[in-house]
Amino acid sequence: LAQSTTRVANTAYTKTASLTCSVSGTYDVYWDCFRSTTSGTSGSQLYIGGSAYGTANTTFSSNIHAQNNHLTSVQINANQEVAVYVRSRATNYNAYCGQLTIVQTA
Repeated sequence: LAQSTTRVANTAYTKTASLTCSVSGTYDVYWDCFRSTTSGTSGSQLYIGGSAYGTANTTFSSNIHAQNNHLTSVQINANQEVAVYVRSRATNYNAYCGQLTIVQTA
């Protein structure tokens, strides 16, 4: 479990939360994202071992609790970093990743 209050106030993806996996296996990955505006798009992207994993989420639609993200059956090797990158709508807006959790399933 990683908690983050890193504020991203630009349109470039910025790392906000990360964990290093200690045991190789199959994991479910959960992360929550928030934003400070009610219009426009913000986004998040999961990275595994330094590479983008899956599709970026670019459809935040709420200023309170924008997105619960959940990916299943993610293969992660020991000592690989799991990270969430977030971008905001524009330089004068904010987006956050609040929490990142990985749960080993196999």
